[in-house]
Amino acid sequence: MLLFSRTLLAFSSIVFVAVCPFQAHAKRLSSIDPSQLGPHAVGHTSYVVANSEAQNRQVAVSVFYPADAGNITSSTPRAMYPVDPFDHVLPPLASELWESLGYDRAYEGPAPASDGPFPLLMMSAAWQANAWMYIYFGARLASHGYVVAVVEEFNDGQWPWLPSDSLSVEMLKRTQDIPFVLTDLLAESGAAGGLLKNTIDDTKIAIGGHSLGGYAAYALTAGDDSICDATFIEGVFGYPLFPPGTCVPAAADPRIKALVPLDAASYMMKYEELARVHVPSLLLGETVEALEAFEDIIGVGGTGIFKLWDARPHDAIDRRDSYRVDIVGTNHFSYMNACDGFDLMYKEGLLSSAFYEYLRFSYLCPADLPDAVTHEIVTTYTVAFLNTQLRKAGRSYRDKSVLTKHYAKTHGNVQFFNRERCHAARPDKKSYFTYQPHPHDCAAAQKDPAGWFANP
Repeated sequence: MLLFSRTLLAFSSIVFVAVCPFQAHAKRLSSIDPSQLGPHAVGHTSYVVANSEAQNRQVAVSVFYPADAGNITSSTPRAMYPVDPFDHVLPPLASELWESLGYDRAYEGPAPASDGPFPLLMMSAAWQANAWMYIYFGARLASHGYVVAVVEEFNDGQWPWLPSDSLSVEMLKRTQDIPFVLTDLLAESGAAGGLLKNTIDDTKIAIGGHSLGGYAAYALTAGDDSICDATFIEGVFGYPLFPPGTCVPAAADPRIKALVPLDAASYMMKYEELARVHVPSLLLGETVEALEAFEDIIGVGGTGIFKLWDARPHDAIDRRDSYRVDIVGTNHFSYMNACDGFDLMYKEGLLSSAFYEYLRFSYLCPADLPDAVTHEIVTTYTVAFLNTQLRKAGRSYRDKSVLTKHYAKTHGNVQFFNRERCHAARPDKKSYFTYQPHPHDCAAAQKDPAGWFANP
């Protein structure tokens, strides 16, 4: 599934032999609930950088980072979130406006917290999406001690006045721009005098992404042998097949240590490519039923490729530290805060009534499950997962308890899967895999649906 703004738009079991500062720090961290606001204040900065490795293409970056609450005063400015970072047709929205809707408070440009460096999560926005659509995600993770860099692509069709390239071009841009921004951020962290000096731990890097941004997360973790070999979807939506320069591989980035895709476009990757994911992973997305309904909406019912875009990669990855979380009542746009943003812009007089209604219809606002509930589930699981994988000392009990079927049963709206392997009959064991549509159910499907992939 893609983002269509123009079409359809606990107690620790470790015993220490002596009391030390690390001991106290670990105990404090182990008591933090991943479903609640973390102990850090949230800093934010944004900028546009030119990718010197790709014809100086502009890339917008929105960075959330931990700050020391003790250094925040009444004169510290609130964060300003760019709405249109390339053309500036629309002004930025201040954190105060988002706070009125229950979003976490963030400040613009305060000094980073002194207890860093911190793990970094690179986040790739969906096709035709802005970085501001993931404020809920970046701000909450930063409060828990993570740097989150949300990458927004140039001329990605975010607004009607911006062009949108062919799907294959958009895929290529993400696989080029995210590694470049990552290198740039690490250089900024290592340089003297910069805002983010000594803020990022270059040994603890995760990648996430929503929708087409999720494809980029998969591709940069596993490698994609050919960006343009998933041909069917381009034909369906009228984009030209195989634009020049897109039938190239995307290399895996060895700096990535964990993977967190959100309702991600895994159908652009072959099963054997997904199987190359060699890091812990948390796959968050819609239920099988919701994805199946979307197949019918866009006229590709029965293909199964959308229906299985979380179960299929989860089976392919097949690691004990890989988890699949289906959130009941969500749609594709539940994993962003676009709908609340449109409400704010309309209230501030930035959108006409007709454009506002068009956007809310295009983004399927609202979903059955309120976005605020979805966002709490997404961030709870993401914080718990990253804590267990990138920050293990002193946090294991509470965080590991989230990554269980028992937690899912007792907290509602979630179906949790440790693995897909089950006992459904497979017509051909080489080309079919088994998966769980729901807990305790079992079915089989093609690893690479017939007619989906081709080589030009």
